[in-house]
Amino acid sequence: MTILTSAGRNALRSDPRGRGTTHAIHLRTTMSRELMLKSTTERLMEILVEHDPVRIYSPDHTNEDEYEPEAKAIAAGLHGCATRAECLDLVYSTFVRFFGAGIAGDPDRYVPIAADVWAVCQRAI
Repeated sequence: MTILTSAGRNALRSDPRGRGTTHAIHLRTTMSRELMLKSTTERLMEILVEHDPVRIYSPDHTNEDEYEPEAKAIAAGLHGCATRAECLDLVYSTFVRFFGAGIAGDPDRYVPIAADVWAVCQRAI
């Protein structure tokens, strides 16, 4: 048998589907994560355009979203990075996956990019 407090009963009454405040908190948390992920992705796109590691950005064609898939992939994997070296591995492996090792080039090319990405990651925490 479940015993609800008066606050719990009131929360259930206020939500006709019976989800109460737990659902509202979950929605706020999810929305907050989505906004943070979007903000992080946008910042990562700026970093990737600035460094342009595979030389695909052309300011003449205003293709600022050229690195969007890579930025999304990196943003999604940042939660698993505990060190700058792991961040470098994530950034480099993302480019190898999207472009192949031949086009991605030497991992050392990604050290300054990973440093900027790591700084974004540290601010987001």
